[in-house]
Amino acid sequence: MTDDACTPASAAAWDTLPVQRDRPWSKERRRARAERQRHALINDPRTARVSAGALVLWSLCLIPIVMDIPDGRYPVLAAVGVVLFEVVYVPLVRLSVAGKGSDRLRWSLLAVLTAIAIGFGIGYGGHWLILFIPVSMCCAIALPAPLPALAGVLLTGVAVGVIGQGDPSLSSYLSSAPLAGFIIWLLRRMFDAIATLQQVRQQLALTAVADERLRFARDLHDLLGHTLSLIVVKSEVVRRLAHTDPDAAAREAADIEAVGRTALTEIRQAVSGYREQGLAAELEQAQRALSAASITATVRTSGAPYPPEVDALLGWVVREGVTNVIRHSRARRCQIEVHRDGPEFVATIDDDGIGGDAASGNGLAGLAERAAAVGGRMEAHSLRWRGFRLQAAAPVGDQRSDSGAEP
Repeated sequence: MTDDACTPASAAAWDTLPVQRDRPWSKERRRARAERQRHALINDPRTARVSAGALVLWSLCLIPIVMDIPDGRYPVLAAVGVVLFEVVYVPLVRLSVAGKGSDRLRWSLLAVLTAIAIGFGIGYGGHWLILFIPVSMCCAIALPAPLPALAGVLLTGVAVGVIGQGDPSLSSYLSSAPLAGFIIWLLRRMFDAIATLQQVRQQLALTAVADERLRFARDLHDLLGHTLSLIVVKSEVVRRLAHTDPDAAAREAADIEAVGRTALTEIRQAVSGYREQGLAAELEQAQRALSAASITATVRTSGAPYPPEVDALLGWVVREGVTNVIRHSRARRCQIEVHRDGPEFVATIDDDGIGGDAASGNGLAGLAERAAAVGGRMEAHSLRWRGFRLQAAAPVGDQRSDSGAEP
């Protein structure tokens, strides 16, 4: 806390908190730019058009068939077959890659394409077995699920083997058709995985933002709830003492000013990332707050030093517990004890007030979340006769601490 925490200059600085700006060619900017480019590449409709165009270019494999048409049987029928094959193949590729059209339409086109390949493969043989290469590729992209698509690719190879028996070039066709379809099948699975990972990354980013907002809201509640309660209590003391003991009232007013300065510093820390207070500072502030509320405080500690995450958790337990005692308990005595119990550090806050509902309030829910985050636990319940107990425990871990003396 600084002496000029509430000066006009510092107030103006609070209103205009500095914003971290990255340099144009910083590592963070380059990484974000590369991420945007990858995202655009995956989701850009032009990517689908380029992929469809690459598959359409496989129509060039029909060149040997076209060259054989003039010297073959029924050239007109053969030419009609090639044209009809292309008329079905090109729309099927475009619809399948872009994910447009109904499944029934794509499957119907695939069935027509397969029938053309089988019919002309049986009728002409030879180079006409090349038709099964585009058919195998269309099976990989037109059938929706991975297993049916792979089964279609393998069945295409079986069809080539059955129809092309006795053909001297059967071995090349028998390997080319399934291999081409399998490569397209693998590429399709890869692009599907990339798209899924992109969606998962977006969901994880949204979840991280939501978690950070929840953490900040919980921390802000704990900060302001405790501080404002202390200010209210001290303000009531000042009001009671203003006429009877002006000097004591002035001291309490000075404490209110100090609390306000501390609150301003803590809120600045929360906005800029927030640095949690330790247990020792929370215990000292708790004693001051309880004393101002005319509640007798007894504090016992042992087992220090504590691991950083345990120290932070126990500090929040003391802060929230004392805040609830001052706000709701109507207690006259409060006992705070922090000690090591075997494999755990335990913080207990007891009061002799009216008790309460352990399930109510955001503060206790926030403490339970904090305890669970470090592998600990939190319990809150009314005592059997009178009062309320808040207890939290955190595992010792690898920390080896010696017991300290009680203050």
